Parts: sequence; C-alpha cells; structure tokens
Amino acid sequence: MKRRRVAILAALVLTPMVGAAVAFDGWVDSFVTAKRARRGPRASAPPEGVDHVLRIEVDPAAELDVWVLDPDDAPRGTVFVLHGVHSDKRPMIDYGRRLARGGLRAVLVDLRGHGASTGRTLTYGVYDGADLVAVMDDLQRRDLLAAPVGVHGPSYGGAVALGAAALDARIERVVTVSTFSSAGALAGSYLDLLGSGLGAWLPDAIGDALVNEGSRRTGVDLWRSNSVNAIQATAAPVLLFHGDRDRLVPFRQGQLLASACGARCELVRLSGLDHDGALGAPQVGPRAAGFFLAR
Repeated sequence: MKRRRVAILAALVLTPMVGAAVAFDGWVDSFVTAKRARRGPRASAPPEGVDHVLRIEVDPAAELDVWVLDPDDAPRGTVFVLHGVHSDKRPMIDYGRRLARGGLRAVLVDLRGHGASTGRTLTYGVYDGADLVAVMDDLQRRDLLAAPVGVHGPSYGGAVALGAAALDARIERVVTVSTFSSAGALAGSYLDLLGSGLGAWLPDAIGDALVNEGSRRTGVDLWRSNSVNAIQATAAPVLLFHGDRDRLVPFRQGQLLASACGARCELVRLSGLDHDGALGAPQVGPRAAGFFLAR
C-alpha cells in the first residue's frame, strides 16, 4: 500500500512536469521552425503586374523567391516589400501594384523559410537582414535597383527591414507595422501569437529560456535580433505604425523603437487596433506609399 501511495504521489508530481516539458518543446519548435520547412517551398504562378520573377541565392544557404513590379515609366525609386511571420509575398501584391502605379519599382520578397523560398529556420532578422542586402546586390547587378531605396516591413518583416537598414546605407527610408523591439521581448508574448493566451501569465524566465533553447537548436543566436539596436544603427528616417490594442507585440515595443530613433522617426498610433488589425489597416498603405515618394 505504501508503494502504491508513493507511485500515485510521483505520478501527481511528474505528470504536470512532463506535460510542461512537452508543451515547451512545442513552443520552441513553433518559435524557430518555418512552417514552409514542414511542407517544402510553395511556388505559385506570379499574378498580373509582375514583370520579373527571380531566384536569388543567399548565405547561409537559401534561395529566395522574388517578384519585381515595374512602373510604366522610369522608376522614381525602389521599395522592397516584405511580409509577416508564416506568411509570404502574395498578400502584398496589391500594395506592390500601388507602389508601381505611383512610379516606384516594387520588389516583393519571400523571406527565408517562407512562401517559395527555401530555408528551415526563423531568424527574426539575424540572417534575413543580410539576405535582403544580398537581394539588393543582385538587383543592382541586373540594373534593377533604382535609387532611392526603401523597405516596407510588417511585423516580422519590420525587424528584417531595420536589420537590413543597419547593414546598408543604400536603404534611405523604412516603414514598419507592429514590429517587435527584439526577439527576447517578443518571446514572452509569443505564446499568445500561437493562440495559447498564456504569455501574460508566464514568468520572463520562460521567454528567455525559449530564446536560449531556440538558439541552441538552430545554431542562430536569436539574442542578436534586436530592432532597437538596428534602428539606432541606421540614419534612415523610419515611419512606425503600431496598434495600441496589440497584445502580441504590445504598443510599448513600438514606443521603444521610436524613442531609440529620435527625431528622424515617427510613431503612428493605430487606435483601437490589435496586431492583425494594424497589419490590415487601410490607412497604412497610402501613407506609407507617400512616405516612400517624398523627397
């Protein structure tokens, strides 16, 4: 009977621990593994208005799928259009067409591990910023990079945009929408991004452990994903959009970016909008396009 009580007690203690370990393992996998890695790159025929379809090799080894939309006349500049996590360039095609109608060359990029690009790991800008610089170099060799150059990055793509601008002075303007201040800051609320609703209840140490374990598994130091450092390292003006009801990337993170950037940056508060609402806000596209066209 005593042995049975011990076994029951052990089960009561160990079962939640095992469950927590399994849950944590799943959270890490979701945090660092691109969904496309599980299914393979998803290629699709380019829609109307795409003038060039390119495959561009980047390092560490990946191949990015890129669509280029040209304006009717000589381009007044080039804007790289990125996307959010686990998304791809296809939902950004209407925005790309808007830019092209305005006289800009729009370059829509599937980031590594997304869409029709290869790659298995989400790096939160650590590799992706350099990837974008490599795409710029490739387009310049093809005589497809018209100055001035801008980058539009929603959410995850915003961290990539800022990371690239910190590396390359050719990027003269950046727009972000609901972008996190760092992967470390994001990790604590990432469980909400997965739909668990637990992020606000877990201690900061769990978020730190998420970044540490993700870094160990992938060989990518995710602590290097820091948009605050990146925005300080570029001289480019930045237009930051952020929803003030965002529970996934709280508005405070947008404020941190704006305060780190000073007078050359503007934070646009999207009142009453959560993360998804901000990404789809109708006022973002026209104002961002005007920002890129401004001299």
